[in-house]
Amino acid sequence: MEPQRKEGLERKDQAFANAENAEEPGLSYLSILQEKVKVVKEHPVESALAATALLGAGAFAKRAIGRYLASGAGHGVLLVEDTPYTGKALKAALELEGEQVTWLRGVKRADGLPHQLKGIGASGEEVLLDTRKFKGALVDGELEGSYLQGAHVVDALKKGHLPSIGISSDAETNALLRRTGAAASAEKPTALAAILAHKVDFALLKRNPAALQRGMDGVGREISAYYKERLPLQGDTARAHEQGEMLLRRFLSE
Repeated sequence: MEPQRKEGLERKDQAFANAENAEEPGLSYLSILQEKVKVVKEHPVESALAATALLGAGAFAKRAIGRYLASGAGHGVLLVEDTPYTGKALKAALELEGEQVTWLRGVKRADGLPHQLKGIGASGEEVLLDTRKFKGALVDGELEGSYLQGAHVVDALKKGHLPSIGISSDAETNALLRRTGAAASAEKPTALAAILAHKVDFALLKRNPAALQRGMDGVGREISAYYKERLPLQGDTARAHEQGEMLLRRFLSE
């Protein structure tokens, strides 16, 4: 490096170092500013490169922080189901799959602050939830004792960018849930078996709900054929159906 350029870079480094020690005796803010201006005038290229590097590092840090915050959001599953034994069975099935479940038996309000939902907990207590803590939801269509019904809830969740699965006991209500905001739907016995058969993937629900719907529909067709045509269940569906029936019987007897 040429001696003159080396000397200039050293003076630039010293000027920026002085800025960090502005409280030192005999060193005024004005003198530091004058020195920095002088460095920039004498070495515009080096100063511009230094500034660009600092700005680039700041932008990279901002993107990294954004990715970190996004990756940390939405780990739980919201379950909205009013029937106690069905809610317990679905909650247990989701937990067997490793999910963290918050169970509501009803919803009082979903039109307050963004991402805020006021619900009725499993024991009848009032709870206030931030829906950003969830990655997906299962919502019953007809909620006894709830101010809002399933169609209102899935609509509010969709507006808050939380994908949901409608889980009514009849096809007509499930169709309504799909029209009003649910990304997918299934009748409750199918939903329970699909969870236990590893067919309910909440990442897939957000990324490709049609693929998740096809998986649940396949489970539903097998279960329907089992009851209507006495065709034996096979593989994961057979195991999941039996496990689901055991959960329902267990909680129904409580």
